[in-house]
Amino acid sequence: MIRELAIWALGGVGGDVAVKSLSETLQNGQSWREQALAAVSLGRIGTDRAVARLLQFHKDLEGTQYADYIEVAVIWALGRSGNAQAAPVLAQALAHTSDDVAAVAAWGLAQVSTPAAIASLFDGYWGSDPRIRQRAARGLVQAAIPASSLPRDRRRIDEIRKEIKLVNERDKVFDVEGILKGLSQAASVVTVPRDASAFIRKHAETIAAAAKRAVIARPERVLSDIVSADARLRLGHITGGRANDNEVEAMTAIARELLAEVRPVAANKGPAQTTALTFLAAAGEQADAAAIATLLGDSDREVRAAAALAAGYVGDSTMTKPLRTALADDWYGVRANAAASLGILLKGSKDTGATTQLLPLLDEDFGSVQVAAAQALGRIGSPSAVQPLQERLLSATVPTMVACVYALRQIGGPQADSVLERMQRHPDPRVREAATSK
Repeated sequence: MIRELAIWALGGVGGDVAVKSLSETLQNGQSWREQALAAVSLGRIGTDRAVARLLQFHKDLEGTQYADYIEVAVIWALGRSGNAQAAPVLAQALAHTSDDVAAVAAWGLAQVSTPAAIASLFDGYWGSDPRIRQRAARGLVQAAIPASSLPRDRRRIDEIRKEIKLVNERDKVFDVEGILKGLSQAASVVTVPRDASAFIRKHAETIAAAAKRAVIARPERVLSDIVSADARLRLGHITGGRANDNEVEAMTAIARELLAEVRPVAANKGPAQTTALTFLAAAGEQADAAAIATLLGDSDREVRAAAALAAGYVGDSTMTKPLRTALADDWYGVRANAAASLGILLKGSKDTGATTQLLPLLDEDFGSVQVAAAQALGRIGSPSAVQPLQERLLSATVPTMVACVYALRQIGGPQADSVLERMQRHPDPRVREAATSK
């Protein structure tokens, strides 16, 4: 016990003498516990020399007694160091047969957070192995939203973890907008830090390069992720109706980097064609409005949903009629995307006909449809939407309430201003923020 306390203390002391002593213990400790603790202490010191000792020890660790126990500590220590030299070993450990080692490796890459480390996480996320994809997704969430940004309230953190667990149980790895914006599935629980966009801007080149490597083999998955991220940023699904210009610019730049790889996908019929058309439109390329309108009537609901999203990017007013029809689609995903796209195409028009068609969607069972409808009503800006939006606030969930408040702010007028004034005293901070922000 005394020896273990001393080993731990050396990690706090630091310096060459401590590194030398800990290296000897790492190699020849009296027990695997001492070796593991020595690794942890070297990680806490984190100097190049300490990391070099850890890397050398890790190279010789395979096949030794208690290797599985000690390796978790070594991988943790390499991540804790934040040293760029650790990235290749951590990236390799993402594919480790031990879930414990792999999970710590994903966390470690998030701590290192160099372009190479982030690239490894995106390569794993867009790869074909579902286990690695889930591990990499967790690492990317941790890199985008540091632990220091999460709420200190234990109950709220537990709610976030519960949301993450549910996503994994459904075998739905975090979609990329959740990674880039931070915990999209927990968006109703945690307020994403304003500086989350810094992660997107900082790693835009890295994300584009990783997407290029993956898009040839898995175009549908990669393009869907990028389009979904870009759409969420533009349409404000997470930001409550306010897209951050820097984030949109970064995502558009990423999309442009992939144009050469995407054009052939858009030209050929297949599961990725609709997403590819949406992708090209999002990147500023001319999209075929007639083709997208045809796809709105496809028998596959996923294709219809993608086409409804693509219609908003096309920017062609002829798309408003098929989108209005799509508001009555039998699948909620199509209805939500059609509402969002109508909001974009009819922004500022005060179109009463579209407003009348959108209002029933505020009372849908699906929250995503409610939010999309509220946001579209705000963008269209018809005063006839104020009273229904006000009434919806009486029984809405927080995400829908936030969307309604932003919509009222966009429409404006004495009645809307009166509602906003009351919402500034709402008990939920997200609603108060929506009511007070400019």
